[in-house]
Amino acid sequence: MFFCGDIGFKGEGWKVKGRLDSAFFGEYQSQVVVSISGDSAVKLNKVARKWQVPLTLLGRVGGKHLVVEGYIDLPLAKVARAWRDGLKQL
Repeated sequence: MFFCGDIGFKGEGWKVKGRLDSAFFGEYQSQVVVSISGDSAVKLNKVARKWQVPLTLLGRVGGKHLVVEGYIDLPLAKVARAWRDGLKQL
């Protein structure tokens, strides 16, 4: 729930294969999403290589939008409202 902190996200270089809903909402075993400061990226890469753990940059946090280039560009307020009130509209 990134929007609870009112900090946006910009996904970069995504190439969705298969179903879009699965790419955005699917869960897989042994995958973890971490958020780090930019100056920690080199250290994280070293640790991942040492332990032979695949590492993928999903994007960067910041701004007031949820953006995944070519797929989504929505203001956080709209995303939060849909998450909070979505079931009420059914």
